[in-house]
Amino acid sequence: MAIKLLQGIDYKGTQPNFTRDFVNTKAELASNSILKNYPNIYEIFCLEDGCKYRLDKSRHEIDPVLGKWRKVADVWTPGGDTPSGGGTAIWYGTSEELTPEEEAEIGADTLMFVNNDSAGVTTVYYKKSDGKDLITELYTKSKIDTMFSDIIESLPYTAPTVSLSTSKTTEIHGNTLENVTLNIRISSSQKYITIKKIELFVGDTLLADDFDVTVESTSYTYNVPVTDDTTFKLKVTDSYNKVTEKSVKIDFVWPTYTGILAEFNPENIDLSQLTQKIQTSKGFTWTGITCTNKLLIYMYPAEYGALNNIVDENNFSIKDSFIKVNKTIDGAEFILYYSEESCTLSNGKIVFS
Repeated sequence: MAIKLLQGIDYKGTQPNFTRDFVNTKAELASNSILKNYPNIYEIFCLEDGCKYRLDKSRHEIDPVLGKWRKVADVWTPGGDTPSGGGTAIWYGTSEELTPEEEAEIGADTLMFVNNDSAGVTTVYYKKSDGKDLITELYTKSKIDTMFSDIIESLPYTAPTVSLSTSKTTEIHGNTLENVTLNIRISSSQKYITIKKIELFVGDTLLADDFDVTVESTSYTYNVPVTDDTTFKLKVTDSYNKVTEKSVKIDFVWPTYTGILAEFNPENIDLSQLTQKIQTSKGFTWTGITCTNKLLIYMYPAEYGALNNIVDENNFSIKDSFIKVNKTIDGAEFILYYSEESCTLSNGKIVFS
């Protein structure tokens, strides 16, 4: 059994940590110059054997080599098990639990870890000041875990920032996306809130859950051809066991068509004469229209509903000058608007809403 002692404000060395309180040889321990040079010294390290020694002022016998110092640790090495910052000292102590006298030497607000490696059990003694009394409380490892868990859970919760995106969220019916690259970004504004698990789904089917939870940005390529509406979902579980979800959907839509033609027969539409584009609503602002005695054609999926108005660049309604027709093309329903009479425009503008 070994004792791991974490001593805070009551550390009695002369430095904020143990990087300079040392002697080169054990013979120096018996030298009065140490106590003269360091009158308040309490513990010191010896580079000769790599051990830590504690001053025992109550000792009556004077060891010819160690004087009033006694070895209390075997595991320290220079630059090894020492803290990098000031204020807290860490070392391993004697093989048994502290005696009442040894315990009395330790200041209040000190944590002592007694580790039994063979049994895999850690016992912690927390010595704290409570009025005039010094109280020693016993904590098992499970209780320590519960204490830290309670502390963390009492802190303000802020959900991680999660995003899932892809470069293309709409595609025309009949086309195929050979693969989809999904971009994932996850970050937490609180250091005590970490990411435990990242899961990516297509629909309800799990695609991957082996992402590196320590990186903020990553990507995943879905190498299955996509031909219909498809939803990808990201589930992120944090250290509070709370789940944040984000999703992105690829919609397959029927195209929208525009055209400027000298002649137009709504009963015999040649789609090759029209310009195809992707839209997800009926609203459309047509700019840069230049024509002489031509008909204007605008056709879109019927699921978007009929237009409310059509206005020119002067905001005058010209809806009555267009004819509305419902069309079925290749099994898809469309709404068609085309100008009743030919028109002449120079860099004109029409708003369909």
